[in-house]
Amino acid sequence: MTGTVGNYSSGMILTVWSISSSVSIRSLKRQVLAMAPENKVLCGQEPTGGEVKMAFGKNKLRIILMILLGLTGLVLFYFSLRPVVTPAVEEGSLPPQGVTFLEGRYEGWEGTKRIWSLDAEEIFRTADGRRISFQGIKDIRFFQEDGRALFVRADQAVLDLKRNILTLDRVEGELNGGELLTDKMELNLEAKTIKCSQPLSLVKEELQLEAKQMEGNFQTEEYRFFEDLAVVQKNHRFWGRSFDYYAKEDRFEIQGAVEVELQL
Repeated sequence: MTGTVGNYSSGMILTVWSISSSVSIRSLKRQVLAMAPENKVLCGQEPTGGEVKMAFGKNKLRIILMILLGLTGLVLFYFSLRPVVTPAVEEGSLPPQGVTFLEGRYEGWEGTKRIWSLDAEEIFRTADGRRISFQGIKDIRFFQEDGRALFVRADQAVLDLKRNILTLDRVEGELNGGELLTDKMELNLEAKTIKCSQPLSLVKEELQLEAKQMEGNFQTEEYRFFEDLAVVQKNHRFWGRSFDYYAKEDRFEIQGAVEVELQL
């Protein structure tokens, strides 16, 4: 009896110790886990308070980004509805469109007959085909029926193709051996006429002439100088209404109330 009870008691004691040990271990595990909840996060188990805060921060950032994108879209939509104001461009402020030729020659023909030619450093033709401008003019020739030519030089020129009129600036011309100077000259290439509305001068041997205007025909070579006319030939000074010069015959006539002054 004594042995049996002792064994039973021992077994009971062992069992009770085992139970109490198990309870102590479980309690210890719970305490450890309660003290370090972040271990579960590292192991990928139940979410902790840190995960909830992180998820809330991401949602908040997403909402802010969506609001900013929405505002940006509204601003862009607003500006797209506003009328576009195009700045006014003054007429003539843009360079003309066309084609430029360097070191070229331009010739005027009537059928198979060449009437005139012009050599220039630069020739520009507008895209609409209405005008041709010349820069750095070297030589202009107007051909006569007897083979002679009237030579003219100018700084620049413009040819109006619609009216067939050539306008020259700062002109130096050769008129039957004489030198003609003026600031502007206009030539009607169809009518073969010349017109100067600026003061001009003609110097030919012992003849010197000044006038404010001149009209003529470069085919017949007949020219009239008038307005504020003053003519000097050798020791004589003449005043009159007009001075008519016939280049083919190399003679002149003074028309109107002529006054003569003799210089001794």
